[in-house]
Amino acid sequence: MLAYASLVVAGFVLGVAGSFLQAVTIQVGPVPVPIGLIGALAATGSVFFAGAWLDHRPIGVLLPALAWFLGVFPFTVERPEGDLVLSGDLRSYGYLVFGAVLAVLAAMYPGRRSPSGRTQSIRESPGGQGHETVGT
Repeated sequence: MLAYASLVVAGFVLGVAGSFLQAVTIQVGPVPVPIGLIGALAATGSVFFAGAWLDHRPIGVLLPALAWFLGVFPFTVERPEGDLVLSGDLRSYGYLVFGAVLAVLAAMYPGRRSPSGRTQSIRESPGGQGHETVGT
């Protein structure tokens, strides 16, 4: 439960922080490099894939992805004062779209499963002569 709670908190915090950080750029000569977007997506993907590795069921990715969405969503709506954090520019759309794509990719990640979709365990064979692989 603690691992799931940590993933939810991390997903929410990254959603809120990434909404602001995605706009950070640096100039490398005449080219603006969106380091904030790259960093926010890297951190978001790390949390999603950590959830996939932690639990091979879809819930391992679904919880942090939902928390990320709940952290991002309020910043997509314009406030009555006219404030808007995630405006309609390419970086904002990139953050939303690639964040969702990372969640889908993490959900499809096999994690600790074998290629057949079943987990495997190795146990000692009777008589101590070697190991055998048993599908569970």
